Amino acid sequence: MFCRFVLQTIFGYIQIRNFNKIYQYIRDSGKVAIVRKSGKVRAGTIIFFGISDEDKIFEAYLM
Repeated sequence: MFCRFVLQTIFGYIQIRNFNKIYQYIRDSGKVAIVRKSGKVRAGTIIFFGISDEDKIFEAYLM
């Protein structure tokens, strides 16, 4: 049981670090829209959209 807790902590840290890295990368390029719809695409899916100054999507990431 302790091993599961440690693994969950490690994987959670990696996921948060990846989320922040992608968010900062898109944020440096323009505006960011984040969509989280449980069950629509897949359970717990987060989608990042990079939006230009002309309000057009220039990049998207799926987590």
